[in-house]
Amino acid sequence: MSEASPAPLAVAGPNRRRAFRVETRLPIRHRRLNAEERAAHERELSVPIPAAVPADPAVAAWLLRLDAKLDRLATQLGILEDRPLGDADVRDVDLSSVGVRLVSAAALDEGDDVLVECMVPGTEPRPVRALARVARVEPRPPSGPGPRRVALEFSRIPESDRDALVRFTQDVQRCAIV
Repeated sequence: MSEASPAPLAVAGPNRRRAFRVETRLPIRHRRLNAEERAAHERELSVPIPAAVPADPAVAAWLLRLDAKLDRLATQLGILEDRPLGDADVRDVDLSSVGVRLVSAAALDEGDDVLVECMVPGTEPRPVRALARVARVEPRPPSGPGPRRVALEFSRIPESDRDALVRFTQDVQRCAIV
């Protein structure tokens, strides 16, 4: 008897999900990008990150200092927010490894490019950064202007960050079943 192969994550059809989606709370922020910012972030997020940590502690310490310097430089250039994600950024979201749905006060339209930064909870919280495109914007409430729910689809995300999102959504899913 042969084993059945697992179902693919990407399923055809307009109403089919491509990955597990979970409702959760986590620190997250997003902002609309212009074409120049998008190109800069696309280049940055395309650089492969080494999977292994250097065996030499001196090299590892040097890399951590270099990473901190790059973060400071990016902050000064306006590429990164100048403050780390924290309690003030915690929001309810529907999250998957392919996108996120959240309430946004920003004026966003379908097709806009967005930078998404979040902190994935866990035993070792992990920052995740991704480029996303606004896939859907829900209509404004009849009461007038205000925040709207938007669906953001990740267009560029490092594999290690996507893997972190997959592990987190699976952990949330597993805990919800218990």
